[in-house]
Amino acid sequence: MDLDNGQPIPNKKSCVTESDIIKTIFEFKRVNSSVFAWEIQDCLVNEMNCKLEDVPSISSIDKILKNLGLPENSNSKDKHQIDNQDLEGNKVYY
Repeated sequence: MDLDNGQPIPNKKSCVTESDIIKTIFEFKRVNSSVFAWEIQDCLVNEMNCKLEDVPSISSIDKILKNLGLPENSNSKDKHQIDNQDLEGNKVYY
């Protein structure tokens, strides 16, 4: 439980679902391919207003990114490109 001077912080709530978190992780990485897992975790806590214990650990975020097929560090030209597909496998056009 988040505490502020011994009192619960009322504006902190649990994130809705695991799939919402995964979609948000995917979007953070899609928008900024060089973002680190700890930055994604920080954004989940701050921007989605989640409790730290409700968001995945940094290593779990790395595993989620690997399972989504996203490159860990896409700064290199030799790395494969992010496939333009959404989480359901549908082509995404920008």
